[in-house]
Amino acid sequence: GQTQHPELNITELAVGDKLLKDVGNANGDTEEVEVSTLTVETHSTITVYNLDVTDSPSGNDTYVVNNYIVHNK
Repeated sequence: GQTQHPELNITELAVGDKLLKDVGNANGDTEEVEVSTLTVETHSTITVYNLDVTDSPSGNDTYVVNNYIVHNK
């Protein structure tokens, strides 16, 4: 990511970082959630998807995953 977007300060997720979460109502309200712990899980096989919506009408790379708002950069 940093190579493709040198103008951004891309860092690893860390305890104390804040995430934006969709509260799940019809108003699109969000809340900030602070990361309190990180757990690393290792699996022998994992499926990874590369979502590319650059040709979408909005041209937006923002997704909602388990109610957390993420942006693909």
